[in-house]
Amino acid sequence: MTATFTDADVLTGLDFEPAQPCQLHEHGLRCAGDGPAQWRVFGWCPGCSRRMDMLICEAGRVRKTRSDMGGCGTCGHTHDWAATYRIELIGGAR
Repeated sequence: MTATFTDADVLTGLDFEPAQPCQLHEHGLRCAGDGPAQWRVFGWCPGCSRRMDMLICEAGRVRKTRSDMGGCGTCGHTHDWAATYRIELIGGAR
């Protein structure tokens, strides 16, 4: 190994996954801070059966699960967000 070349074996030993961005609408305006996604939210809208599958940040999870109602962007159906969708921690993030 010289000063101009990197030993690739060193890189293969790293355990690195890039942070995923929060996919909530208006994340920068509504979520406290600018945290990366830590949670996967999925399920179906009870009004139109549209599939929801997105990654959200911790601040977004707290905000959405504390709100009484959520709305579907497709059909406008309102529902209890936390009761409708499943929320799981992704990739061992904490």
